[in-house]
Amino acid sequence: MRILLLITALIFSLNAKSLFSNSDQADNSKYIGALKDLIISTQKTRGLTNNYLNGNTTSMLLVYGNRKEMKKAIGTMESLPLASDPIINNRATNISESLIKLNRKAFKRDPAEVFEQYTELIEQTLMLAQTVSKHGSKELNPLGKKLSTVMMEVILPLSEYVGQMRGMGSGIVAKGKITKNQKAHMLAIIYEIETLTSELIMDIKIIASSNKENFSSNLDAKLSSIEESSKNYISLTNDEVIEKKEIAFDTDEYFNKGTDLISLLIDVYNINNKVILDDSKGWI
Repeated sequence: MRILLLITALIFSLNAKSLFSNSDQADNSKYIGALKDLIISTQKTRGLTNNYLNGNTTSMLLVYGNRKEMKKAIGTMESLPLASDPIINNRATNISESLIKLNRKAFKRDPAEVFEQYTELIEQTLMLAQTVSKHGSKELNPLGKKLSTVMMEVILPLSEYVGQMRGMGSGIVAKGKITKNQKAHMLAIIYEIETLTSELIMDIKIIASSNKENFSSNLDAKLSSIEESSKNYISLTNDEVIEKKEIAFDTDEYFNKGTDLISLLIDVYNINNKVILDDSKGWI
């Protein structure tokens, strides 16, 4: 009877964690962590640059701080084994070189043009994330593959739409008025945020329900906070930016509320990445 119980316990443990360690999964975890840092710092650089070019001069020092974070993330990505993959390395190198060039000239260009150029490079970085998810995750364990897909294809795109709303919205607030084209763009962003937020919450709950032993007990609370913060930020955008003829909301407060929502998304991203790293250790 005792032997049967031990066998049952062993089987349960193996379900919770892979038998063999997976160094490829551990390396992937580190790379997607640095990739996330690059996207977040580039989003902040874009938004703060737009803020500065629309009249909020106090944001200049913050721009330089986030540019340093971009360089740090790129350096980390280049130092990891996954960077030796020719497809991933080629795309990452093109992105980093383009970001360096854009940073040098950003303060001398039209705000809308610079915002679009940063957005295009972030989109390329998101495409790199999908490449990592598909091409770089071939050797991941089943749980690692599921979480990597959600992180690369749902959480990061969602953070980008929030970043676009934060960056564009704070520039609109700094200027004090909104154009028809900006209004249409903001409404389109809101739709994407609502759609991806629902998808994120559903996907994570499904994965966590089948792997409860891998996740912390406060995961549901964090997902609820994302849902609430997303609704509140959308309401704020509608009420104080889109629907107002004369905008008088504080630009720093608007930017910071967007940052708070992105921080909640990154909390869940980091939780998932820790699960991937822990799962890579296995039993042997």
